[in-house]
Amino acid sequence: MDWLHWLLFAVVMFLLPAQFLQKKAEKVFDPETYSYSPSSGVLDFIAAGRELEAIRLIRHETGLGLKEGRDLCRHLKSQQPFCPEKT
Repeated sequence: MDWLHWLLFAVVMFLLPAQFLQKKAEKVFDPETYSYSPSSGVLDFIAAGRELEAIRLIRHETGLGLKEGRDLCRHLKSQQPFCPEKT
């Protein structure tokens, strides 16, 4: 191979694949803009302070990841009126 073929080979092997390997900008999850109507089970778990069960149910209903489910659960928790439990 002459030098022109080597140069073409180097461009194809090293420069072009680098464009496809770059990570795309990840989308940031915003629970305030996410459209979700929580089920009564989720609201009951949040009211009872059972955040783990609420996150599990949110993830099951929405298909979100763990972090997104947690963020959505905490957002819903912050939107609930505060009602101290009677002892």
